[in-house]
Amino acid sequence: MEKLLEVQLKALYDPGERVLEIKSYKDGFLALTESSKILFFNQVDNLQFGDLGLGSRFFQYSWEKNDKIATFYEDSQGTTITILNLNTGEKFSTHISDKVSGIQSTDYGVLYWGPSKTGLFKGYIALAASSGGWRSEVPMLQTASCWGDILYAVAYNGKVYKARFTSTQPPAFSEVTSIFGRVKKIIPLESTAFIIGINKATILGPQPKTLDLGEEILYAKAVGKWVFLATANYTILLDLDTFTPVRLDTGRVFDIDGYGEKAYILTSDEIIELINGQVARRISLGGLPATILRAGKDFALYFFQILAYATVETPQISAVAKLVNVKDTGEAIYEVEALVKTPSTLKPVSGRITLKIGDEVIEGQLDEAGRATFRVEVRESAKLSIAPATGELKPAELVLSPPKKKPTELGKGDVLVKSDGASWYLQEKLGSGGFGTVYRVLDPILERSLAVKILPITGEENAEKLRPLLEEAWFLAQASQKLNKEKKIVVEMHGIEKFTIADLSGSKKGTICGLVMEYVEGGSLASLISTGTAPIELRINIAVALAEALARLHRQGIIHGDLKPQNVLLRQNKPLLTDFGTARLFKAAGEILPVLAYTPAYAPPEALAKTITDKSDVYSLGTMLIELFTGELPAPQSTNIPARAVEKIRRVRGGYALCDLISRMRREKPEHRPSSQQVYEEMARILGPPL
Repeated sequence: MEKLLEVQLKALYDPGERVLEIKSYKDGFLALTESSKILFFNQVDNLQFGDLGLGSRFFQYSWEKNDKIATFYEDSQGTTITILNLNTGEKFSTHISDKVSGIQSTDYGVLYWGPSKTGLFKGYIALAASSGGWRSEVPMLQTASCWGDILYAVAYNGKVYKARFTSTQPPAFSEVTSIFGRVKKIIPLESTAFIIGINKATILGPQPKTLDLGEEILYAKAVGKWVFLATANYTILLDLDTFTPVRLDTGRVFDIDGYGEKAYILTSDEIIELINGQVARRISLGGLPATILRAGKDFALYFFQILAYATVETPQISAVAKLVNVKDTGEAIYEVEALVKTPSTLKPVSGRITLKIGDEVIEGQLDEAGRATFRVEVRESAKLSIAPATGELKPAELVLSPPKKKPTELGKGDVLVKSDGASWYLQEKLGSGGFGTVYRVLDPILERSLAVKILPITGEENAEKLRPLLEEAWFLAQASQKLNKEKKIVVEMHGIEKFTIADLSGSKKGTICGLVMEYVEGGSLASLISTGTAPIELRINIAVALAEALARLHRQGIIHGDLKPQNVLLRQNKPLLTDFGTARLFKAAGEILPVLAYTPAYAPPEALAKTITDKSDVYSLGTMLIELFTGELPAPQSTNIPARAVEKIRRVRGGYALCDLISRMRREKPEHRPSSQQVYEEMARILGPPL
């Protein structure tokens, strides 16, 4: 099986403005924005960590170490230089009348340099610190940089200088060598330095060595024992011990970072992981044009004005089981569908997979859509596992249980006879799911259509066992009327009825129990999504109205328990929740109602442990919003938002903030998700109130 690695976006954040730099910090990352704010973010949270207090865009910044940030900005009165210690919160600012060309944060304070007012081609270099500082007149400098207390500088006359400095004494420069042409950057190292020119890199020493790349150097950085020099077409790795160049055909490079013994190169479409200068892995970005990459325990990415906490994932296996028949002998026949896709591009994966159930092993071939279908027969509850034949991916697991009795099969024209003798006529099948099959029936006396969900029980169970189910159904019927008093948001439920089924000839076919609801003509949200033609404003209105309806449902203490597009009906393009309270019915039913299908793609991770809360509905709504706005579905029980889905959501009005919200709604742990009321309030602010 093809093994495709992609980034998985575990958390997205809208910083509200452009991000300039990111650094790894403890269990997450710090980000510097253009208005001098420092944000902390990780897999579950984000907050403002610090603020340089400038309140406006600055000209330059220096963040050489994780604990100190230096910036400067100019106005008509001169230049303001600021340094912030992130560990202590100590901030120091000074205002000077000089022009500043460049700065660097150091252990002593802010090192800065620029042109002098004393004459042409004359310059200065200075240190600003709370404990003092110094200033030294020098030839006009192209650039400067330091390693600890060792300072390197290159003047416009081509001379390269080196000196040692302190917090109070200016350096005594000594000339090291001469460099012809423009110098773009100095990369200081522990005992030497690299001078980066337009297309050449020179390492200082008793006998300087120069490497001519033949193309302009667009990016240069030292990571571990390597210096990276990137052009528009390739990247050169220089071993600092041997100065031996290694060429990698990378295309354009946007960023480079390291973590431990590994180095990472961010290109236009992938992250290249290097170990000891050798390519270890290539990780697809899933179509994200990221511009900043930082490596820690996981990754931080910046793209589309969005901050992302990301991990590396292999393709995901998902599986769904559908009950297709129950034999008279009690065996249940399931159709099990397996689907294998990559997490961000949702690209189908090819290859062979195996299904194991007990001692039986069934092999299958994934088709062009990454799908394989199996037929499985079970007599009693059984656990099955679906995995690639090579065993490289984590298997998907299902538990299948046959119903205790074969459900009565219904067909068009069948008569549903109520306990009071009234007859309803079955007209059409509307849909089916794990909790039962829904039919449209005609009540000829009141001349109305109703929807009846036939539950997977026979109606012959002991009355004591059925009583809790009937009580919950009555509660939900009362709740539906109360919920709709102010504004209609749910499909009204009328309770549970026990029916005797007769065919057209009058022969009795058995007894069933059905949940009776109002019939809504207009189709479901699933149908609207599948067409892919609904205008964006209509989808926005539906999204906000859904959030409002869920918040109202939760305020009444009701958990939906099975929130998905099939359970949202549309009346004049206004969404109505149906099948709400499924969790209560399952709980009340105890062992009566078996689960006939695997948890759907909209179910949260905790559903596998059968622990459903209101935050579970929030997760499901977040997944529905992804599908509503993009037509894409993430892998089941995943916190990832597929990369190509992000690209579409960001184009919606308020898209960056919407990505942030949806990401928080789908956190792995329920306590890290917002409440449904918070979701509704944020969506109304981002997209506008419901119509």
